[in-house]
Amino acid sequence: MSPALRWTARVTSAVCALWALAASAAYAESDDATETPASTAPKEPSASPARAIRVEAGTGLGAGTLSFVRPTATGEQSLENAPFVASELALHVRIQPEAEWSFDLLVAYQTSVGFSVQLEPLFALPERLPVRAQRTELSLAPTLRLGSRPRAPELALPIGAAFRTFSPNVHQYAIADYTLASALLRAELQIHLGEWVDLQAGPEVEWLAVIDASWNHESTCCSGVGFGGQGVFRARVGETLRFAVAYRESHAFAPASSWRFKQIERFLTVRIAGEL
Repeated sequence: MSPALRWTARVTSAVCALWALAASAAYAESDDATETPASTAPKEPSASPARAIRVEAGTGLGAGTLSFVRPTATGEQSLENAPFVASELALHVRIQPEAEWSFDLLVAYQTSVGFSVQLEPLFALPERLPVRAQRTELSLAPTLRLGSRPRAPELALPIGAAFRTFSPNVHQYAIADYTLASALLRAELQIHLGEWVDLQAGPEVEWLAVIDASWNHESTCCSGVGFGGQGVFRARVGETLRFAVAYRESHAFAPASSWRFKQIERFLTVRIAGEL
């Protein structure tokens, strides 16, 4: 091979080697530019901790009826389905609301507003007597979520106590006040209709203790039984506001040798509540 050809081959080899070296360096720089260092890689946001307690407080207004048959010193006394305006206050606390098992604490108070009954004395003109009908409930319910989804149906078993009273505003008349105290057990099924609507309902049984001084004095007071139920249609407005329509009905009985005490009460209310 001539010297010129040898020199040309050497130059060509050197140029090819430099070209290959430059190409490999450029490829390495492009990898460094597109690769994110581990120290600067974005971190996944940590999941927010599950809520331990959820509190809901509300008030409502609606209507109610009351009827009863009971003994008195002058004979049997009865009231037939007397209607009245009703108001209510409710406090609902759920412990571990996002767990499979949770606990619901309920404090509820319902009362009549502007309630009066008609009196018809034998030797006087008829007149209206202002009275008040009240109900208070304190219960705790273990609640089981029937499924793995967050809004799966739930079964709750409220266990607690209820107190119902009927009392006139003045006591110089023949209508005497009385109080019913009871232990209650309720089975409620809650169904979530989509993301914003809930339906909750269930039956209730009670063991009654009739508390009344005059009845105890006459040895006619005894324990009794009760049954009933309640239902709530609840709609969510935003994250904290709730509207609900609630209906409740209960029947109480206390048997004895010569008489039977009976009381029937109903409440239908529209409630607005806020979640804290």
